[in-house]
Amino acid sequence: RATAQVGSWQREVWVPAEAREVMVGDLQPGCSYNFSVSSQGAFGAASTFSPGAPATCPPARPAELVPPMVEAEGPGAVTLVWPLGRNNGSPLLHFHVRYSEDPDMAQAYEIAVPLPSRIKHPTEKLYAPLL
Repeated sequence: RATAQVGSWQREVWVPAEAREVMVGDLQPGCSYNFSVSSQGAFGAASTFSPGAPATCPPARPAELVPPMVEAEGPGAVTLVWPLGRNNGSPLLHFHVRYSEDPDMAQAYEIAVPLPSRIKHPTEKLYAPLL
C-alpha cells in the first residue's frame, strides 16, 4: 500500500504483493507530495516507511485557457474576458493577445496583458480591453 498526502487530503494506492514500484499519477505540477509505504499481510500491516523528504512534481506550462468571450463592444473598443486558468506551479507573467481584421490572423496586432497582483482566486475573470 502506498499513501500520498498533501495538505488535508490523502489518497491510497493498492499495489500487488509481487510489485516493487508504483507510479502515482494525476498529481499537480509544482506541488510537493509526501509518500509512505507499508506492507499488508494476512495478520495485519507492517510498519510504515517514508522516503523522508517530500517529492515535488516539476512545474509545467500553464493549463489551456477557456476560449475568451466578448463581453462588451463599443465605438472603437472591444472587451474580452476569460477565466484565469491553473498556472501548474509556474508563475503566470502575462497573457499574449493577438487581434486582426483578417480571419487567418496573417497580419495581426499584438499586446501583452499584464497579470494584476489583485487576482487571488483561479476562477476570477481577467478583462482585456482592446483599444
